Formats: sequence, structure tokens, C-alpha cells
Amino acid sequence: PLLGFETAHDVALAHAALARLGIDHLAERSCEELSGGERQLVLLARALVQDPRLLLLDEPTAFLDLHHRALVLRTVRALADEAGCSALVVSHDVTLAARACDRLLLLHEGCVVRAGTPHEVLDAASLEQVFGLDAQVVDGPDGAPLVVPRIG
Repeated sequence: PLLGFETAHDVALAHAALARLGIDHLAERSCEELSGGERQLVLLARALVQDPRLLLLDEPTAFLDLHHRALVLRTVRALADEAGCSALVVSHDVTLAARACDRLLLLHEGCVVRAGTPHEVLDAASLEQVFGLDAQVVDGPDGAPLVVPRIG
């Protein structure tokens, strides 16, 4: 809903950001009416309107389905590539992060365990240390590391 002090340019930018994330249908809804995932997407759209040089995103894919998780990270990646925007993304989804990010920093109890490219950072020993996860790391179809937990 409009507050009365927006310019036509502001409104156009807001609609463009919503459309970029595929949520332009939410433009007239109040934030109180939105689901957690919808709210996450609206917050990212709000950041995009600012034409940032740096995005600091803490779990931007929380509450989102797989389609929207990928969309958010593709959008952030495109901003970095097209507009020269840098992004620092905090995420527990290491496989998705490996697909979207140039560099990863793996933390455990506030300390750096590994830092570097996704291939340098993601390995079975580090995943065991940080997450207590017995997993295998393989190359996905696009060559990015893919974490495959061993179950059973």
C-alpha cells in the first residue's frame, strides 16, 4: 500500500524489483498478510530497490520453497555479475551456496574451519567437523560441489 510520499519513480522501481522476483502480485498486500517466505522475498525486493553496492543477507532463503531459493540466489548472483554489487550471504544450505557463490567461508563455533572456492571448502571431513554430518561431496551436473548425506 502507498504511504503518500512515494514518487512515481519510487513506485516504478518497487514494481520492477517485485517483478524481478516474480512476486509483483504481492504489491497491494500488507506485510502482516504475507507468509514467512513471501516476507523474505519482499525484504529482498526492498533491498534491490536501493541499487546496493553491497548486500548483507542473513539466511535469505529461509522459509522459501526450492524454486524461490534458487530464484533468490540467481538474482543475487545476477546483481553481482551485472551491476558489480557484492554480496555476503549467510546460509546453512551449503550445496545451494556452492552453486551461487564464488567463495565460501565455513564456520564452526565462531571459528573459520575452511575458506576458499566451493571445491576447496566442501569436503567430507569439514562437513563432519562443522555439521556432524556423514556425507559425500561429488561434482553436480554443472560442476559445482554437491553434498550428498549418507543416510542409514
